[in-house]
Parts: sequence; structure tokens; C-alpha cells
Amino acid sequence: MSEGISHIAMGQALLALCCVLYIVWWGACYRPGSEFAPASGWHGIMLFIMMIAGLGGVYLSADGVHSLPAGPIGKCEIVAAALGSYIVLLLFTKLSLHRPVTAELLLIVAWAGMESAVILALYSSGAISHTLLIALAVLLLAGGIVSLILYVMYYHLEPMTGYYAGMVPLAIDGLSSAVIGIVARNFIV
Repeated sequence: MSEGISHIAMGQALLALCCVLYIVWWGACYRPGSEFAPASGWHGIMLFIMMIAGLGGVYLSADGVHSLPAGPIGKCEIVAAALGSYIVLLLFTKLSLHRPVTAELLLIVAWAGMESAVILALYSSGAISHTLLIALAVLLLAGGIVSLILYVMYYHLEPMTGYYAGMVPLAIDGLSSAVIGIVARNFIV
């Protein structure tokens, strides 16, 4: 069981690193008036490292979740809820709010689903208490809501405001992953 929790801790650390790198990359490539190509030169190298950190973090977190006892909500139910949420939010934001569809919505929902599976696995393994589960769930819910609000508002903001607003969900996700990783790490130490 401690190997699964260790994988979660390492996965969450890689996800936090991915978010930090993403913020730096976003800051360099999407600053209003910037002429940088997002995938060339050092930006491309950073994008590659960011992708490796993110994919490694997802893999280790998922492997950790898979190796721990089933939680109060099954893994398949979490995936189904995330998929259903994505479809509803995609249709709502596109049809009702006329927001162009971008990959960020998928990332927001997938992140929330994965982190929900992680904290439920930590709880079912006895690594965190019910109170800590609720606190982490509130953190994830608040982060998801803020991210969705900024996702919807992004194209309605002035360029510089949008530039900074685009970094907020990354900071929230990175902070949440870091907190979950620290909690998991403290259980195995």
C-alpha cells in the first residue's frame, strides 16, 4: 500500500512541477504583443519537459490510485462523472455562453476527476482522515469553480487581464497537487 501512496506523492509532485513550467511557458509565449512561437527554441524544450512532467504525474498518480483499495466511489463512476460533466459543460459553455471550445475545459475536468480519484484512494487506504478528505474536496471544488469561471470569462477580458487570468487555474492546480502530494508524502514518511 505504501508503494501506491508513494506513487501518488511522486505523481502529484510532477503535476505541480508541470503547472510551474506551464505558468513560465504561458508567461513567455502568450504575453500580449509577444512574438514568441510557443513550440520553437527554448519554448519548445520547456513545452516538451512540461508534457513529460504532466504525463509522468498522471501515470504515477493513476498507478497509485489503481494499487490502493477501492474508495467509497468507484473509479469507473469517477470517470463516468468526469466524462458526463465534460459533455454538459462543453455544451453549456458553447451553446449558452458562446465560449469557443478549447483544450482547457478538458484539462479542468480531467484534473478535477483525477484529483478526486486520488483523494478518495488516499482516504480508502487510511492515509487521510474523513475531515482531511472533506477539506481536500473543498479545495478541489473551489479550484474547479474558479477555473471554470475564468475559462468562461477569458475571451471577454482585456488582453493583459486575460493573460494573467490564464495563469490562475494553473496556479490553483499546481497548489492543489502540491498539497495533495505533501499530504501523501507525510503518510509514508
